[in-house]
Amino acid sequence: MAGTSQMLDIQQRDFSPQILQATSIPRRLFPRLVEAGEQIGTLQNSAAAMLGLPVGIPVISAGHDTQFALFGAGAEQNEPVLSSGTWEILMVRSAQVDTSLLSQYAGSTCELDSQAGLYNPGMQWLASGVLEWVRKLFWNIRLKLPGKC
Repeated sequence: MAGTSQMLDIQQRDFSPQILQATSIPRRLFPRLVEAGEQIGTLQNSAAAMLGLPVGIPVISAGHDTQFALFGAGAEQNEPVLSSGTWEILMVRSAQVDTSLLSQYAGSTCELDSQAGLYNPGMQWLASGVLEWVRKLFWNIRLKLPGKC
């Protein structure tokens, strides 16, 4: 999610000191960034009791849905994937990224991949919101269906 915030120095895999300074947001307000799949702790007594789980099981860092859509689609490096949902996102898994090129295009994004050392540059467009708007605009007729609906 840090990449989506546009506050990340993608090459350093951490928040950009320049952007934080320009926005007067202190770095201490953000957590330490870790790679997806990294163990970040263990389940503590109170949480284990509340969840009915054993104390001490590993707590693993997750990732953003788009990162894992690429991974789940089986995409290899440099193989693009079009993911449709709330957003329409065309992304690729890449070992290199040129953020100066991305900055020239509205709607561009770059996230950290689910695999350490890779990046997910891409383009995004609003998807489901536009589809819902089109549906309401052209098909706003309420149909009576037979039976108890």
